[in-house]
Amino acid sequence: MASPGVTVRPLKEINGDEVFNEVFLDDVFVPDDLVVGAVDEGWRVARDTLSHERVALGDSWGPGSQHTDMAELIAKLPPLRQSQREQAGRLWAEGQAISALGLRVTLSKLSNSRLSDSRPSNSGLPGGGLGGSGRPVSGGAEKPGADAATASSVRKLLGMRHAQAISEFCWSLAPASRHWNRMILATRAFTIGGGTTEVQLNIIAERALGLPRDP
Repeated sequence: MASPGVTVRPLKEINGDEVFNEVFLDDVFVPDDLVVGAVDEGWRVARDTLSHERVALGDSWGPGSQHTDMAELIAKLPPLRQSQREQAGRLWAEGQAISALGLRVTLSKLSNSRLSDSRPSNSGLPGGGLGGSGRPVSGGAEKPGADAATASSVRKLLGMRHAQAISEFCWSLAPASRHWNRMILATRAFTIGGGTTEVQLNIIAERALGLPRDP
């Protein structure tokens, strides 16, 4: 990152934090010993990295704005109204389901990695038979939506929306809370990490639903 031609510009979020950056590469020279993957296959490596990022994040989507954080807040408040208890129950059940999906994604990724390690590499990338999308490469037909990369996109999309719903509900219960005021803003940034919402929808449409790829 200190090489000549690398320019990093922080992106200020609506809550004032600077977590993400724009990175510009202008005629940057990369020595042979620092090349990751094959030459001219950088986009494949980037896609694989994002796929692993989504899996690695797991239940960390919405840190400070999960169903368990909601439960901790409710325990400190006076008894809720019936409608509020029902909404909290729906959010708790949704959070449990998303956590289970995150566990399934992780187990699937570990299973794919073990399978790829037991057969010759077909992709030329580190990780054995995993292609650029994070899917196992084999000689047979692949079932649509069977790969962990697609499932991680579903997990990320649902988890991001769930974190926003949690923050909005908890803010309605404790509007003076500095934490929940901050989370209302911070959860909007979750649409960027690991690939934007539009990227996730494209992945799900193409790999899970079998829709035509973008031109």
